[in-house]
Amino acid sequence: MKRIATIAVVCLFVIAIITGCTGEGSSSSAAAGRYVIKTINGQSVEEALDASADLINELFGISSPEEFMVFVLNADGTAVINIADEEPSEGTWKQNGNTLLITVEGETVECPLNGNEFTFSIEDEEYVLIKK
Repeated sequence: MKRIATIAVVCLFVIAIITGCTGEGSSSSAAAGRYVIKTINGQSVEEALDASADLINELFGISSPEEFMVFVLNADGTAVINIADEEPSEGTWKQNGNTLLITVEGETVECPLNGNEFTFSIEDEEYVLIKK
């Protein structure tokens, strides 16, 4: 009887790993990836900055306007945020249901996750990033 109980516990553990059961507030490999800016306050980067793609690329040393803001969420729960020509910021992230919790420099921001996009809001600005 003990052997059956032990086997059942091991099977449940293996099933949880295989199905990606991450539990509340944990990193999820499904959400991990590279996200680039899609919109700023509902506008394209070019519209929001009132500049052409070529000018944005030249001013900020990026290859395309979508590179203006990039979040890299690693499967190990670490994050790297690159914004225009600023130094990259490092932090952590975890997923809690349909919300990403991204922490940088001790500040945590809750970001609603909708499929392959998430919304990052700070200081009355809303940024939508899409997984690439």
